Amino acid sequence: MRLVPTETKSIAFQSWPDEWFQKTLKGIEREALRISPEGRIAQTPHPETLGAPLTHPSFTTDYSEALLEIVTAPQIRLRALLDELEQLHAFAGRHLDHERLWPLSMPPPIGSDLEIPIARYGTSPQGL
Repeated sequence: MRLVPTETKSIAFQSWPDEWFQKTLKGIEREALRISPEGRIAQTPHPETLGAPLTHPSFTTDYSEALLEIVTAPQIRLRALLDELEQLHAFAGRHLDHERLWPLSMPPPIGSDLEIPIARYGTSPQGL
């Protein structure tokens, strides 16, 4: 299964009407909740195998410890941008142990806000 569907790449590779856009650096930030095998929001810390969430250039968290952000480097070429996103997504998938990434924009069912683990960035000046 391809992580970035062929149809998405086809749309992205169409000629852009604006030449300026073709020469502009672009990046993608993809957010996805980590979920347990039971389909619940993961209660585990950010995986160490994905680096420190506060300082890693490609894998970080947002408001929740379970909300993984996958961030590409700025690219001019759309093909390179989508290829990098696909590689980062595959890398993350291989390093989530038994967890998976929730594919939808709406979160899985939760019983209470207490099931959403708040992001932990440590006690360094950057994390406070």
